[in-house]
Formats: sequence, structure tokens, C-alpha cells
Amino acid sequence: MCGIFGFTSNNKDNWTALNRFKFQILGVEMDTRGGDSTGIAYDNIVVKSHEIKLFNDFWRNSDNIPKSLQFPAIIGHDRKSSVGGNTYENAQPIFFQFDEANHVESILAHNGTISNYRELYEKHKLQVHYSETEIAAMSDSQVLALLLHKVGWSILEEYIGSAAFLYMRSSEPGIVYIYHGKSPTRKNAAETEERPLFYAIDEESECIWICSTRSAIEKVVASRKAVIEVPFNTVFRIEGLTMSAVAKIDRKDVYQFPAIATYSTAGYRQG
Repeated sequence: MCGIFGFTSNNKDNWTALNRFKFQILGVEMDTRGGDSTGIAYDNIVVKSHEIKLFNDFWRNSDNIPKSLQFPAIIGHDRKSSVGGNTYENAQPIFFQFDEANHVESILAHNGTISNYRELYEKHKLQVHYSETEIAAMSDSQVLALLLHKVGWSILEEYIGSAAFLYMRSSEPGIVYIYHGKSPTRKNAAETEERPLFYAIDEESECIWICSTRSAIEKVVASRKAVIEVPFNTVFRIEGLTMSAVAKIDRKDVYQFPAIATYSTAGYRQG
């Protein structure tokens, strides 16, 4: 498992010392779900580390802490490796940027495991500047980021596995997209949550908090009643304090576990 968390507001001046501290609380709470790498993304900037394992240690380095935001949104990630080694490239948030002829603008903080990510990569013939060796070294989250950019939200009806994520685009600074998957574990099984995701609109601070656990958000808002589970299988667009549905995802015919394992299980554990 991994931990994902975020902050949005309708005013960049709301990134106050108090809200920076609340964001730190969310990240430290998510350290229990990570332990392999950590990072943040804001203003089309990604700062991450696979050498500093925990967000608490990462945030103590003042160079990693944005004292102000150009656009009022920031996301964070604590990674527990499930697919792909513990490298800088696999640390999250994932960020891709190529030359202007083939620019990929995805910024992704993903909690979950996509077991058919290589099949999806081949199916959609992603044209990116990678060698076969580099492609083979990619994590499932890296491929998901590419697919979201190249294919769009419909890819969420094709993956086998689990996903909850926060997603940003460099073309839409300050906007955060969120998704909370639900699907059957196997054929004829009931639909269940793939990974947890919650949010709270904090009217006092004029911001929205997003996090993998309810208990973490409860530590930074005045009322526990404000904490709400993100509705399943819907992509939401958050701009400031406005949260709107942009895509409904049909997951009833795809599963969290493959019927036949067609991928290598070496170094794999459900996260």
C-alpha cells in the first residue's frame, strides 16, 4: 500500500504556516503506509527522493518545503513498493516531460497495483522516447501516468488491479483530479474498494484536504463530520473549493486480480 495526500484552495495565500503544518501532518500520517520513497508536486514542480524514505524526514529539509504557491494546489506521496524497484524514477509523484514534439505532462500520485500495465502499454502503442530496457524497468504507476495522458479516463475501465490517485496536468496548473476505484476482486465476486481515499472541505481554512485515510484528515479539520469518502468510480476535478465530476468509470467487467497470472511475480507484492 501507499499513502497519497493533497491540498487545494481558492486562494494561493491560504498556503499559510498553519496549512503547511497540516499538510505535514497528513504526510507524516502516511509514512505508516510508505517507507520506500516520498515526494510532493506543486506549481508543475516535482520534488521527490528514494534515498529519504519517510515524508517526516523529507519535510524536515527546509529546501523541500514551498513557503508559497503560485497555484493553490499541492499533492504528496509515500511509497511502499509493489511493482518496480526503489529508484528515483519510481518514486512518486510520477512526472514525465519530453521535448516539445512529444511532451507528456502527467503528474501522478497513485496508490494501488496495476497487474496488466505492460499489456496496456503494448495495446495502446504509446509513442515515447524509451528503450526496451527502460520500458521494462518502468513501474505500473509510471505506465498509468503515461496512459492517462495518452488515452484519457477511459483507460480506467481497462486496468486489472487497484487504483486511487491524485493527478495533475501542467496545462492546468492548480487543478487536481482525484479517483477512487471499486471493482470485483474476481469474476462473480462482489465489488469492493480498491484503495481508500477521503476528502474534507475545510471552510474555516478555505481549502480541501485529500488523503488515503479518514483518521489523518480528522487530525487537520475542525469537525470529523466534514470527512467524506470520495465516491467510487468517478473522476473528479478539483479547482479551489469546487469539486465536479468529469467522468464516470464502469469497472464491473474488470477485476482486481487476474484470472491467470500472465506477468512476472518476482518482487511483486500486493500494495
